Amino acid sequence: MLAITLLAAAFSAIVASATPLNARAGATLRPTRVTQDKCVDIAGANFADGTAVQIHDCNGTEAQSFTYPNGGTGAIKLASHPEFCLDAGENPTNGSKVHLWTCYDGLSQQTWYHHYLGTLRLDNSELCLDLTDGNTANGNQLQVYHCSGGTFDKDGQILGNSNQVWFT
Repeated sequence: MLAITLLAAAFSAIVASATPLNARAGATLRPTRVTQDKCVDIAGANFADGTAVQIHDCNGTEAQSFTYPNGGTGAIKLASHPEFCLDAGENPTNGSKVHLWTCYDGLSQQTWYHHYLGTLRLDNSELCLDLTDGNTANGNQLQVYHCSGGTFDKDGQILGNSNQVWFT
């Protein structure tokens, strides 16, 4: 019982310091593993099919503002250009790069499950949005990789792959 109480307290502290992904529209998406001000970004603010989805310094531009469904599963869309979604490509596997693509309802590579602990998993797969190699350098293109993050220890530290935990 003490362990459950400690886990609940640690989780409450984490939630108080970060907003869950499905909380609002027009939000930035940030990796939790870094202390720098880094955000998911559309390379060069080029809103076109195939443009890389990368990590970049947060700058408040429309290239870093996304809309999420109200929970559960759905597409992650650009707030200012909702015709474009984050897309993992056809038949994604470990290491498949994430890019921008025209949204199509129900397309599996554009349908993400937003776990309350911060992971973004492709629906009906075991692949999660992943900060490639943990590299926070501007321009590092994001990938999907086997899900192994999103749990916390009694002190609120991320267990597993912290490259897969995202907050707004």
